[in-house]
Amino acid sequence: MLKIEYVGNKPLISHNGISFEGKTDKYEFIEPLAHILKMLLNMQNEQETERISPKNIMNNEEILKIVRKAIPDIEKRVQTDIEKYKKNLSLEEKKIEEKNSLSQTEKEVLKKNFDFMKNYRIQRAINKIIYEEMINKCLKLIEEKKVQNIKAPFSATFLHVMKSLQQAIENEKKPGEVKLSIKLNKTSPYIMLKIN
Repeated sequence: MLKIEYVGNKPLISHNGISFEGKTDKYEFIEPLAHILKMLLNMQNEQETERISPKNIMNNEEILKIVRKAIPDIEKRVQTDIEKYKKNLSLEEKKIEEKNSLSQTEKEVLKKNFDFMKNYRIQRAINKIIYEEMINKCLKLIEEKKVQNIKAPFSATFLHVMKSLQQAIENEKKPGEVKLSIKLNKTSPYIMLKIN
């Protein structure tokens, strides 16, 4: 069963312990992206507008309902990618024995730290895969529906999502065809993505 949940920053695992100074969990950006995906799914024509409100916070089940509607084979896609990820984790774990700079005790500690964080890392990978699949679906909907503007509330999470969309569109088109701007008016600041 497909599940999204917050786990936290990317862990840095060593024989000395575990720290969390790495990249942010993509889970933080799935909910704002779900608003944009829902808006794009509901658009009937290129003139229509749909209001995104950060006050309407979606829970995980609501998000997954939107994702399953937009990407019916999402569970299969995630499962395929997670199987590959688990194989990479196994290879990474096997390489611990090859670390000649570590004592046998340090290798054992590293293996235990590695095992302790395994489910955490798998859930982070699931969150990232779902986020990337959602971005790809948004990109397809933007093309299909000939969307020229996307306006989102101003926040750090929406800004991250809009930058991801900008990057995805630029990868498909020529760079410079997409402009991201921030309007900081007093009543309702917003982020605007213009697609030429």
